[in-house]
Amino acid sequence: MPLKTTKIKKKSTVLLLINGYGVAEDGPANAWSSSNTPNLVSLKSDYPSILFGLADNQSNLEDIPVAAFDYIFNSKKTLSQEEFLKLNIEDGVFDKNLKLIDFLKVAKKKNTKLHLIIAPDESGSIIMAAKTVIELMIRKNIENVFIHLIVDSKIDPKEFDSFLIGGVKLATLAGANYALDQTRDFAKTEKYYEALTRGLGEEHTNLGEMITVAFTDLPPTIQVDQYGNPLAVIEDGDAVMFFSAAGRLSELAETFGSEDFDRFDRKKCPVGLKFLSLYDVAELNLSGLINQAKSINLFRATAAAGKKNLLIVDSLSILNFKNIDLSDCQISLAGLTVDDNNVVPADEVIEAEIIEGLKVGFDFIVAVLNGPAIAANDGDVNKTIEAVKKADNLVGKIAKEVLGANDSLIIAGTYGQAEAVINMITDLPEKKPNCNPTEAILAQADLSGKSLFENGQKHDLKDFLPTIASLL
Repeated sequence: MPLKTTKIKKKSTVLLLINGYGVAEDGPANAWSSSNTPNLVSLKSDYPSILFGLADNQSNLEDIPVAAFDYIFNSKKTLSQEEFLKLNIEDGVFDKNLKLIDFLKVAKKKNTKLHLIIAPDESGSIIMAAKTVIELMIRKNIENVFIHLIVDSKIDPKEFDSFLIGGVKLATLAGANYALDQTRDFAKTEKYYEALTRGLGEEHTNLGEMITVAFTDLPPTIQVDQYGNPLAVIEDGDAVMFFSAAGRLSELAETFGSEDFDRFDRKKCPVGLKFLSLYDVAELNLSGLINQAKSINLFRATAAAGKKNLLIVDSLSILNFKNIDLSDCQISLAGLTVDDNNVVPADEVIEAEIIEGLKVGFDFIVAVLNGPAIAANDGDVNKTIEAVKKADNLVGKIAKEVLGANDSLIIAGTYGQAEAVINMITDLPEKKPNCNPTEAILAQADLSGKSLFENGQKHDLKDFLPTIASLL
């Protein structure tokens, strides 16, 4: 849901997004704290600001489905994990995720078994995700795929039929009360772990017959051959993917992943396993949600939500606008110049475009400053400090124009990067966005000295988009 805020006035609103504007402790690698940024300092002193942090320490999303943006801007609320995952799958983003692709490359290696541990829930999103991955594996000709299905009386067993296609085999069944126990009762977890790694448990020669009824209390049951040998157990070097709502397999993940695990004696502890969680691929958290490559989705969503009088000023390539219907919007692709074969932001052009947009009277103007992030990509702190100073100078000029016309200005970091140019442990450049909090400032003439956000709220980055939507 959006955070409770003070509404902005119904005039022109400029949303100034700064790529690479995160918040971290002062230090030599923090280009923001090492720079002289009088304009941002003044705006934060005079107007309400807020930090949007990361929920549950989740990492950045690789892709954001357009449908999620449309949903958020139209409903002005955040998505549940299940809703977000469904949109991810429906938009075709999920099965193109780089983490998933890399994981499947490992699974395709000779003599590697791929184990899918699937715990469906009532929303249907887990089943959708599992089917999508299985279909992807079939297209990539991945063999030796085995399903370890966690059954629950709340789930219709007919939903499981589409899992066993293309040579995929059912290796184990277990009731949710064993495999998903989250009461820290590791006695049940031990039985499930022993079934997965040693093939110990109830034995059956045709597990498919048993899923006509899903039993929550079903003890771990193993598919065996005519000689009593288990079909597949998790062994050294195998690939394992968890399909469950976040946290439901936490005990099992701890059992496999903890080096100093002491809850019970793991008789067999496979090494060299490649793990992937469903929510490593499709996390709910929207950190980096308006990054340079995906900012067009925000613009498309605002248009879909009825913000037709829209001006876009960005240094994006025209290629990013292919197959996107923005026919009702005025678009400016200003902001790029070439200097010694390097692409750099043309601040003067961005400033001129915004000023002209205010004169024309667009009700929503979006501008993206890429300078700090581009400079941070090179790992040069001094270069990044200069880029930060240029960005601050542009912020000051734009703020003067916007506030002078009694319009509204929202300044927001899209992701952190320039505040951590160098990794202080490895002393190597950090060349990608990080998980630091980002900052948002709302500058408006009649808000000077007022509080914008209700005290005591949880300011998660997933609330950023619906909060902006609620302001407009």
